[in-house]
Amino acid sequence: MGLKLILGNAGSGKSHRLFQHIIDESIKNPDRNYIIVVPEQFTLQTQKDIVRLHPKHGILNIDILSFKRLAIRIFEEVGFNNVKGTMIDDMGKNLILRHVAAAYEDMLPIMGKNIKKIGYISEVKSVISEMMQYNIGFEQLSGLIDYSQKQSLLKGKLQEIKVLYEAFLSYIKDRYVTGEELLDKAGSMVALSGRLKNSSIAFDGYTGFTPVQYKFIQALLENCIDVYDTVLIDVKREFLKDSKEVKANSEHELFYMSKMTIMKLKRLANESNIKIYPDEVIDSDFPIRYRMTKSNMEIDREKADISGDNCDCTKRVNNRINKNLIHLENNLFRADAKKLKKSEESKISEEKELKEGAFYEKNDNESEKWIKKDIGIFSCQTMQDEITEVCKRLEELVRKKGYKYHEIAIVTGDIDGYSKILARKLQKFDIPYFIDKTIPILLNPCTEYIRAFFEVMINNYSYDSMIRYLRSQMTGIEPCEVDLFDNYLVAYGIKGRRSYFDKFTRKKSSYSAELLLRMDLVRERISKDFGLFEEGTAIGELRRTSKAKVKTFSKELYLLLKRKGMEKRL
Repeated sequence: MGLKLILGNAGSGKSHRLFQHIIDESIKNPDRNYIIVVPEQFTLQTQKDIVRLHPKHGILNIDILSFKRLAIRIFEEVGFNNVKGTMIDDMGKNLILRHVAAAYEDMLPIMGKNIKKIGYISEVKSVISEMMQYNIGFEQLSGLIDYSQKQSLLKGKLQEIKVLYEAFLSYIKDRYVTGEELLDKAGSMVALSGRLKNSSIAFDGYTGFTPVQYKFIQALLENCIDVYDTVLIDVKREFLKDSKEVKANSEHELFYMSKMTIMKLKRLANESNIKIYPDEVIDSDFPIRYRMTKSNMEIDREKADISGDNCDCTKRVNNRINKNLIHLENNLFRADAKKLKKSEESKISEEKELKEGAFYEKNDNESEKWIKKDIGIFSCQTMQDEITEVCKRLEELVRKKGYKYHEIAIVTGDIDGYSKILARKLQKFDIPYFIDKTIPILLNPCTEYIRAFFEVMINNYSYDSMIRYLRSQMTGIEPCEVDLFDNYLVAYGIKGRRSYFDKFTRKKSSYSAELLLRMDLVRERISKDFGLFEEGTAIGELRRTSKAKVKTFSKELYLLLKRKGMEKRL
């Protein structure tokens, strides 16, 4: 049993070194299990990388899991004896919190006013989830309340969060299990797992761990063969310092979390009397990710009509190191940042490379004769001009320099502001793209259709609610028909439920009999959908008795969506 850390700068090859080691060990020890734990969103990509690196392009004794999936694997082996209840996700937490908030509304004078606002209950859920992840109990929360005596608003909010926290935990006890509790309960079952005792565990892609995760890792250290972890850190500066220098007043430092991770993992290993292997430090002056891309290497091979890794063109491509970006990465946000100075040898080398590959462009300033085109800055007057210029540069990289679209990323700090304009411009330039942005569920066409459908009945078929329903684009009625129907409603002031269940007969001289018939057919389609729903839910009876069943409404809503062919429309 032992702990081994792999340390290095960003792009230095930590993950590659770890994956290659795991693959080599898995080949030598086919009877041993190897588990790589990565964040949930990276599991598929990590599997792809492992399969690509493996000599046989297949994995039998290597599993790529997240913390949650590893916990479930443990329970599948040893049983769910200490887990009582149904597993719930974030949506389940929101529903439970909304229920308990309604029950304790009298005890929430501050938050109770906003609890029904869209997104507010989700923020409360996030706070409670964070407290569960970091093992913040009622005593610590009470301490925070006492500490905030002078800040009445903060004190009031903390008191109400405590009320909701206690009510939430009381409600889910022995009934439901959250993701945060699952990992804590799995940690106590690690010792019973025979599979883990014959396994080596590796962690990759984490900047740090929560207290619950550290507790789980300690259990793995005590029961698994070996535990590996990759840590992002500036090995030329931070790693050379003694870990005892990590203090509370150094949180502003760039690699504070990394140093804390190293210190905590080693402390856990010492507490459990686990062997700590020497750290593997990847100290390279030329990070792998700043070298030429594989596609450009292949292009050079095709031009030279040579295959294989030992051709001269491959060596020439590998020698083109992006020194400017390396220097920027090593000095950005550093207190002791240094200015890049070019030696005479590098200038001669750059001039030689200019003649061979034209990777430099001439500058009018004689003091800096050659400027490498690694980093460029341009400014525009409007956001549209900026995005247009980005699209032009992107097309130039693809058409003239042999890049592929999947090798290029556009990074912005304001994805909400840029995404719509960027999508239009990329479509105009016929550039394939994927915008990594979560679309709110309220903007989903199906969600909008359902909300508009119920709003029509709630507001007794008012004009505004009916037009919102028709313009949801999920009714199956053509937009041109909706426009004509809109004009007809405005012309005669049609509103109220009875108007939509009676035949349209009123018409002006400008309306032909054919147009009136078309409007009445639209009315029939609308009244049919609402009539079937009202008949299935017996909504008239429900209004008199005030007894509504969620099951009945859910069933009729499902049948409505099925009749409308919502799955195919989406």
